[in-house]
Amino acid sequence: KQWIVKLNGDGVIQWQKLLGGGVEINIYQCSDNGFIVAFGSKINRLDASGNVQWEWTGGWNDTFFSIRETADNGFIAAGREASTSSINYWVVKLNASGNEQWQEIIGNEDSYDEARAVHPTFDGGYIVTGTKYIDNEVPPNVWTVKLDNLGNIEWEKLTGETEGFDIMKTSNAIQQTLDGGYIIGGTQGSFATGEYSADYLVIKLASSFTHIPDTAFEQRLIDLGLDDVLDGYVQTSNISDVTQLDVSNRNISDLTGIEDFASLISLNCSGNQLTSLVFD
Repeated sequence: KQWIVKLNGDGVIQWQKLLGGGVEINIYQCSDNGFIVAFGSKINRLDASGNVQWEWTGGWNDTFFSIRETADNGFIAAGREASTSSINYWVVKLNASGNEQWQEIIGNEDSYDEARAVHPTFDGGYIVTGTKYIDNEVPPNVWTVKLDNLGNIEWEKLTGETEGFDIMKTSNAIQQTLDGGYIIGGTQGSFATGEYSADYLVIKLASSFTHIPDTAFEQRLIDLGLDDVLDGYVQTSNISDVTQLDVSNRNISDLTGIEDFASLISLNCSGNQLTSLVFD
């Protein structure tokens, strides 16, 4: 059972409620002074006095870790969806009455991906972060996914993939910052000394990313220190001040993303497989 207790400003119990099912619990106060509670695969809407107004239930083996109210007075929740062969990000959008508007399973077959936090964004979409295991032999990394208002992926970012086998990164909180970027909180652990040790981890993501679909082009940006992970995206702030760029003889066939090199004066792209070049 989940035990929820409401205290007043002096610590005196005003009401308490028992809700059945689930181990993990996340509770958030709504704009009408009521509460939204996610536990296990269930979501309960409570009024300000703790009375249950409605309940939504997902699969028996799925788990929510985060829930927030949205601008339309609905709710966005995130966690993990477990099947027989994989565990993936699970994101569910409900309206104010608890009716499902959409849900998305994000991840790959035979992967272990666990969404630990979700938050609405200024553009009406959602930002989701959590933990991604590349495979059973690689430690976890922070995986952040930006969704539009209908749950479609706009971009994704994997942080820490290239930092070594003994470095483990996980995230548990995320929020958009006033500059349009994102701040992520989590932990970083290591077995480098022979014993496990962990520290707080804070990651700041830039306000925007530039899509780089050509892997050879992105690899050249990594070689130049402008990017860190081969994931199809580069932080726009990393490239906006670049004035000279040499990507010659790299077997590049698509320079999509070059338009965000706002300060570029000199570009050497000879010796590639390019048929056109567009800067706007």
